[in-house]
Amino acid sequence: MKNIETGIGKTGAVTPVAVLEPVQLGGSTVSRASLHNFDEVGRLDVRIGDRVLVKKAAEIIPKVVKVIDDEEHFKLKPYTPPEKCPFCETKLTTREGEVNLYCENPLCPAKVKSKIEFWVSKDAMDIDNIGPSVIEQLYDRGFIKSAVDLYRLSMQDFMMLDAVKEKSAFNMYNAIQNSKHNPLNRLLTALNIRNVGKETAELLAGEFGTLDKIMSASVEDFIAIDGIGEIMAVDIYEFFHNEENIKSLEELKKLGVEPAAPTGVSSDEFKGKTFVLTGTLQNMTRDEASEKIKQKGGKTSSSVSKNTSYVVVGENAGSKLEKAQKLGVIILTEDDFLRMIS
Repeated sequence: MKNIETGIGKTGAVTPVAVLEPVQLGGSTVSRASLHNFDEVGRLDVRIGDRVLVKKAAEIIPKVVKVIDDEEHFKLKPYTPPEKCPFCETKLTTREGEVNLYCENPLCPAKVKSKIEFWVSKDAMDIDNIGPSVIEQLYDRGFIKSAVDLYRLSMQDFMMLDAVKEKSAFNMYNAIQNSKHNPLNRLLTALNIRNVGKETAELLAGEFGTLDKIMSASVEDFIAIDGIGEIMAVDIYEFFHNEENIKSLEELKKLGVEPAAPTGVSSDEFKGKTFVLTGTLQNMTRDEASEKIKQKGGKTSSSVSKNTSYVVVGENAGSKLEKAQKLGVIILTEDDFLRMIS
């Protein structure tokens, strides 16, 4: 292991990443691997210069699982987690009940860029052609300071970036414009509300239908939704009553961002059924499959339990398939699923 680098996510969580001598693993060359968090670094006693054992989690994400103990390991300097954010020098903090270290500076450049990267991602607003390198240029040159600013950009702004030609600028500009009327659940996901992921965003969109109704809802209204507990309800309520967040939402509205209401249920064929999707599907994305299930009155979940009705298995399915087999849950191939929804 050549080094331990740090990254920062959209929540401000600062995480360690192992930089490795390139090695072949599962058919690809791996030079970086997850170390999860600094508690894990301490538990494994990982030191820069160690020989480490790496495996692919769910056959996809490389992670360090063990240090090869030898005489050289004990000669290496123990690793000390950072005390300050490596990107903005703000003192890092911990949160009750969590192991991550956090940068709480809302203006941390790396944290802001990470939030914008998440905003354009497939899971959120699904804005094609705008990757990390474009976001970095836009931010560093002062064109954007938040995701809201994406909707202020012109084609000419994109053409001022390195290696961006007219066609690329046109595609990026149009992708942003087309996202203005994305389904409400996508906007709710993109807002990066604490403890709210894709599934909760879909619950909120399905229950309230419009952003205005969510903003005027009480904590009790949120708790009344099956799948939302008290802690999450408070997080949602506080987000929509934060002055800065309200200002951002008002700005988005002025810039023409008007999310579409959720698609109605077309039948109750899957009513009371819960599906878990795992692996890579060949004929559609998992989001598209999930939408098909919901249109037929079913639900999707990210985890397998005794309450799961079906697990739909694509290529490179991981631990969810194993758990389904142990619990005796009905397992569907992609072809089985396609026949069910046809």
